Amino acid sequence: MRLDKNILNDSLFIQFTTHAITFVHADFPQKKKLSVDEISRNEKLAALYNAKGIFPFIVLVKDGLPTQIPFHDQTAKELIASIQHILQGYE
Repeated sequence: MRLDKNILNDSLFIQFTTHAITFVHADFPQKKKLSVDEISRNEKLAALYNAKGIFPFIVLVKDGLPTQIPFHDQTAKELIASIQHILQGYE
């Protein structure tokens, strides 16, 4: 919930994900029903990047190499800075 509210719906984060990265949001809601395709996609992503089932979980994948980005109630601006720092390390 906090990730959705504080980060994913923040205009700065939306702008960043629109222009700087390809963003995939895999949601595993407890109350909302997902389609069979969404469930299948999420299960595949979880198996690849989050086998331990940690929640919330943010992963940055560059050239097939995953890097976990801890989420500790930071702001959208702080999370973007973390992502940019990791991306600079790939260069």
